[in-house]
Amino acid sequence: MKKITVFGRVFILSMLTHAIILFLAYFILYQFMPTYYTAHIKNQMNTKVESLFSTINNAGNDEYYLNEFAKINNVDLIIQDDQSGYIFFQIDRSNLYISYGAPENGSSISDNQITVDRNDNSLGHIQLKYKYLEHKSLTMTVTISLDSITDAKQVIKQVYPIAIILCVLSSFIFAFLLGKIATAPIKSMRRAATKMTDLDDVQIEIHTNDEYGKLGEDINFLYITLKDMIDRLEQKIQIIASVENSRIEFLQATSHSIKTPLTAATALIEGILYKIPPYCDSPDKYLYKIKEILSDASQLAKESLDLSRKDELEQPQECNITAILQNTIAEYEVFITSKKIGYTFEVPNNLYLVVHREMITKILSNIISNAVKYTPKNGNITISFYNGVLSIENTCIPISKDTLEQVFKPFYGTKNDETMSSNGLGLYIVHCLLTLSNLEYSFLPTSDGMSFSISFTNLIR
Repeated sequence: MKKITVFGRVFILSMLTHAIILFLAYFILYQFMPTYYTAHIKNQMNTKVESLFSTINNAGNDEYYLNEFAKINNVDLIIQDDQSGYIFFQIDRSNLYISYGAPENGSSISDNQITVDRNDNSLGHIQLKYKYLEHKSLTMTVTISLDSITDAKQVIKQVYPIAIILCVLSSFIFAFLLGKIATAPIKSMRRAATKMTDLDDVQIEIHTNDEYGKLGEDINFLYITLKDMIDRLEQKIQIIASVENSRIEFLQATSHSIKTPLTAATALIEGILYKIPPYCDSPDKYLYKIKEILSDASQLAKESLDLSRKDELEQPQECNITAILQNTIAEYEVFITSKKIGYTFEVPNNLYLVVHREMITKILSNIISNAVKYTPKNGNITISFYNGVLSIENTCIPISKDTLEQVFKPFYGTKNDETMSSNGLGLYIVHCLLTLSNLEYSFLPTSDGMSFSISFTNLIR
């Protein structure tokens, strides 16, 4: 069964409601108008009779004022003795005056004996009875015609079918317009929501401050939040994909780089074992060479394992970057002293940032290691922190643009210092860890060297 739309429900409900209200109003008018009209006429007549009796008491001349009263109000009057039934005065609807006698005590009256008989009704008229002036035995009967209200009821009956048609038609128009007005904001939201599914840059237009407006604001806020989250997830996916691609390249390169020294070491060992000259002539010399080759392979394996464990690091924590830098510099103090390198340390005391301690330590160690390695004797190293950016500069021959594109690849490097070994993974590991940490960095030449900068602005509050 097909579900009724919101417009359909609003249309049906409003049409029924409007039709019922109109029908009830028409029904109440037909049923209760005579009752209300009769009560209204009685209240008016009571007031007029009191005014009539007051005028007669003050001015006398009963016949004149009674005749004028009947003519003005279009009523019949009869003044009759309750005991004998004798009619003293009568005026019919044609305003004909009939007099059969007068009260024995004249026309002087008292107006404190007015009563109404509300049960003396007939189909076409009502009769109201009053004690006439001070004569307790005389009763004035006022007969009021209800022809007008009877005619009105007949007219209502005659126009009833037309009224029903108009009622249905007006209800239909009212319900249709109300349904259109009520569902217009919903349709607008639906169109916008359809575009939102395609992640288009769209917003629901808010024109009111009612429930529809609040709903539109909530949908807009939800869409902005979800879109921002999706964008961040896509960026994260791209970063992870880039790191994974780099990892694959790294593993392939590592496999080749480890295989090469192991093959060389194996060849030297076999030459010694099988007495092959010149290896068998100076075995101690080649044993030291084998040790050096295996040491380099071991260091390469260690770096590879450290890099493969980067996803298993603990959660970020507040770390003292100043202390990490000072401890790292202390590790290379021997090399700095031997090469007579001067360095400047311009980092605030107790600089705390929320980072992975192990990861940031490895990053800074590799960068400082490169700076010390490639700084010539009597050169300078400057470590500074300004406006959320940590910079490590060293004097050296600036790297060309073509070379800069290669330095972050695994196993790329030049042997610049015989005292410090290199496996070509330093800057590659720095690149991977900074990318994983979502930290921006740059490695650019200066007038007399190179400068490596890391931006921590997104970590500073």
